[in-house]
Amino acid sequence: MDHAGACGWAVDLRTNTGRDMWSPLASAGPILGAGVVGALVEADGTRTPWTIESGTPRQ
Repeated sequence: MDHAGACGWAVDLRTNTGRDMWSPLASAGPILGAGVVGALVEADGTRTPWTIESGTPRQ
């Protein structure tokens, strides 16, 4: 589908109850591409980024 001219993707993760974000993130890795895809933000503003490297999520 990616090569058929799609202009974007919708990934429905509503059934993920929040216990494990790494499996869904690994599944979305090839769609998201390399780089920062999100972050944990502490109450004091400290950010710990989540990245995708070679299709694998990292923290």
